[in-house]
Amino acid sequence: MNAVHENEGIQTQEVPTCPLSGDRGEVLYPGLRDRLFGAPGTWNLLRCPGCGLVWLSPRPLLQDVGKLYAQYYTHEASLGSRSWRRAVREMVLAANLGYPELVKGAWQRALGKVLGLIGPLREMVELSVMALEGPPKKLLDVGSGSGHFLTRMRELGWDVTGVEPDGQAARAARESFGLDIREGVLE
Repeated sequence: MNAVHENEGIQTQEVPTCPLSGDRGEVLYPGLRDRLFGAPGTWNLLRCPGCGLVWLSPRPLLQDVGKLYAQYYTHEASLGSRSWRRAVREMVLAANLGYPELVKGAWQRALGKVLGLIGPLREMVELSVMALEGPPKKLLDVGSGSGHFLTRMRELGWDVTGVEPDGQAARAARESFGLDIREGVLE
């Protein structure tokens, strides 16, 4: 077991060898910082010369992972979707991904088919539901943040549950959206 170190308030361990092959990693990108969300710490990405896997080293200990998300966008409760964007998304979902209940008329399904022919638009809509086709089933979201994705999927009829290591984000999801989000990690 590697020694535990502190990285700007985050407990970490060095991971010098590939988790898959056991080969010693080569530093791909040293001294990385999270400039987008301001997560603490300085991190390196290592690459396995044998299998090509890329991993984080040092790696945060599981009990400190939540600290990395203190300023993350998932702490905001607002879903903030403009109505015309939502209408377009629902037409494309109804016509192309098996959510027919989202639209009422045949003309909306037809328009959704046409809009679905626009590659980038269809890809954006597919990503909004992680390309999960209907009909809805059970969904477990690991790393569910404050629940925006799960809320959307519940609106589409999915039976949703989440797991989130960041206690603040999990609490926000439960309080704001009434979601079943468990604090912790999948393991």
